[in-house]
Amino acid sequence: MMGAGAIFAVASALSDDDDVPLAEAFPATTTSKAPTTTTPPAPPFCTDPNPDDAVVVTNEPGDRNSAVGVITAFEYRYYADRDAVKVVETYDPALQMDPAGIQPFIDKVPLGSKHCMTIEPSDKPNEFRVTGELKSPNSALTEPIDMLLFTTAPSPNGWMITSVLDPESVAA
Repeated sequence: MMGAGAIFAVASALSDDDDVPLAEAFPATTTSKAPTTTTPPAPPFCTDPNPDDAVVVTNEPGDRNSAVGVITAFEYRYYADRDAVKVVETYDPALQMDPAGIQPFIDKVPLGSKHCMTIEPSDKPNEFRVTGELKSPNSALTEPIDMLLFTTAPSPNGWMITSVLDPESVAA
């Protein structure tokens, strides 16, 4: 239902008594779209923002060809393979690590979780600060993984882990 003011305006505009052309009485309207802002999609989980620097961000399987490679292998075997026997294979055999002591910790990680590790060289040779994030299968949220200090060494069979320590225990 039109209000009285609207009826009067239309009637006045259509009246022959006015010298105002119809085009002026009803000016053309223009429509303009609001500017669209598109947010670029977030990078996939665990993307290294600076692949050319010394800090490595990865969730790859790793290898024994480098210090970073063996740390990456350790983390992959822990979080993706969920296999303590494979984890122990990344350690120096002289440490005589027991898979039975590691597997209960692996089993606490929800099945299907995704991991992303940040491996950063420390001030000491072959020592790395390793932090990470864990993404549960039923959540978009990530949970931080506490920092650990990894020490590595070359061997005839490739690089190996010689120690994994909580940095607070080193500072004490």
